[in-house]
Amino acid sequence: MQRSSNSAGQAEISLTELASYITVLSSVTRKSSESIGESFKTMFARMQNIKLGKLFEDDATDLNDVEKALHLVNIELRDSETSFRPLGDVIDDVAARWNTLNDIEQSAVANAIAGMF
Repeated sequence: MQRSSNSAGQAEISLTELASYITVLSSVTRKSSESIGESFKTMFARMQNIKLGKLFEDDATDLNDVEKALHLVNIELRDSETSFRPLGDVIDDVAARWNTLNDIEQSAVANAIAGMF
């Protein structure tokens, strides 16, 4: 929580949601909560950069690429042409659909949200 709570707040993720995400991932992956918190901090930052229309330093992913990957699995990043959905809702949608996605779809969505590294 310490590593990602500030980023979560900026992404409109409540501390309850963040704690839930970290707990579930820790129990499934057996990775440390510190590592998972750092990963979420990175994902929240990437999504915030997307919201601001910035390109990433380490890759050329832009808003279109993320939207296309999410749209491929019927998840919308925006709720209107000029407004983004809350990131927590997007993550919840991804989690709800994850087990129904094929390998290609999972790879596209994971790379769009979390990047290559």
